[in-house]
Amino acid sequence: MPTPLVVECLDALLPAITRMINLSLQGGTFPDNWKLADVKPRLKKTGVDALFTNLRPISNLSFASKLTEKAVFAQIHKHLTTNKLYPKAQSAYREFHSTETALLRVKNDILLNMNQQRVTLLVLLDLSAAFDTVDHTILLNRLSRDFGITGHVYSWFESYLHNRFQSVSINSGISDKLHIKYGVPQGSCLGPLLFVLYGSKLFKIIEQHLPDVHTYADDTQLYLSFNADSSVEQSAALLAMQSCIADIRKWMLQDRLKLNDDKTEFIIIGTRQQLVKVNIDSLQVGESSTAPSNRVKNLGCWFDGQLKMDTHINSICKTAFYHLYNIRRIRKFLNSECTKILVNAFVTSRLDFCNSLLYGLPNNQLHKLQRVQNAAARLICNVGRFDHITPSLYRLHWLPINYRIKFKILLFVYKALNGIAPSYISDLLELKPASRYNLRSSIDTLLLKHSNFKSLSTLGDRSFKCAGPKLWNELPKDIRNATTVQIFKRLLKTYLFKKAFNVDNS
Repeated sequence: MPTPLVVECLDALLPAITRMINLSLQGGTFPDNWKLADVKPRLKKTGVDALFTNLRPISNLSFASKLTEKAVFAQIHKHLTTNKLYPKAQSAYREFHSTETALLRVKNDILLNMNQQRVTLLVLLDLSAAFDTVDHTILLNRLSRDFGITGHVYSWFESYLHNRFQSVSINSGISDKLHIKYGVPQGSCLGPLLFVLYGSKLFKIIEQHLPDVHTYADDTQLYLSFNADSSVEQSAALLAMQSCIADIRKWMLQDRLKLNDDKTEFIIIGTRQQLVKVNIDSLQVGESSTAPSNRVKNLGCWFDGQLKMDTHINSICKTAFYHLYNIRRIRKFLNSECTKILVNAFVTSRLDFCNSLLYGLPNNQLHKLQRVQNAAARLICNVGRFDHITPSLYRLHWLPINYRIKFKILLFVYKALNGIAPSYISDLLELKPASRYNLRSSIDTLLLKHSNFKSLSTLGDRSFKCAGPKLWNELPKDIRNATTVQIFKRLLKTYLFKKAFNVDNS
């Protein structure tokens, strides 16, 4: 049944749909006619020939199937959350988690190590077609053994995974049905969740070798710090990492996953003085010997050897100016509101993506991003390039780049203190203990402990563990005590806006 028709007749169809879903859940079965996926190939890159490697299969499932999967997802997610069964360091497809929170924690750990004159070995593992090779038998066993999914719930998942088919539609032609024996269902909200649970064994393997790991779906970050002055520590760190990767490869082969050796990258991160002491020339990954990279793309962000983030900033600026150029070409056909929508979609979203990682960078670096924002403001307000930009930013009620960064960090702090942030972010913050003396500050229970680093403070202060408490404690008490996220964001933006533009608070 077409989705638009269902939406239009929802009031009449809702009782029947509800009954079908309940019968499926109660009986522990998933109807066979809901298991057929309609796959439509789409070009990955426009302007390129429709080669097999340039096609992305888009899997379309039935409306009733998606509704049922959504209901199951909600219940399974509640079960996993309540019983704390989610892998702590897995950030994919979870509420309050994102690529930015994952990168924020990894960068925090690396900066703190750099502050202690230690070097970090960061390895980014790449899996080949990870979602398509999941073994259903292994998955079902893992759901039962590790996550307590038994009885008719187990039967439902067994029925859901088995006997699935798909056909390919191109224009008006439809292929024969193909039986799907492996992989999680594509186009389903349950597919990503099942893959996360399928790969949960990865963390048990890594814990035997390394202290730190973070994953986002099939993107895995392994990192280990060591003292560059010690050749023994360097060798031990390299050996531990290679041993960990070897065990991961063995497990993946057993569970029908495949590590892409050629696309696995690693980078050595530290201060310039410490990097010259490192003698690691290669990392053995399976049959391949991988040389260290000068920069790597990690969950959409570019990391370099000293965490200067210049490659990341330059990439943002290049892409943003490209989109501004295209918007400028059609500006005469648009009003200010339409232009603002386009700018927010193509430019501002990129300026705000993972901008919490940019705290503490030199002004000359942040100025590059500020130039992008200024150009966007001029385009929306239709003013000349030599006109003063402050009135335009004020008119649009836009926070300058450095204040947008502070806004993001403070938002993460608020969420962490109020239980709506990942636990690995909340663990970095600690409230000040109540004072024995009747001091004015002792009444305020929402002040955070602040770590002051005496050596290489520019590195230590860039970490979330240091920057978060520092910025938080500077806020007025009424903002810190906001009762909801919405109220906090409104108060915080007003406060930062007044500071940025020297607006009188009276």
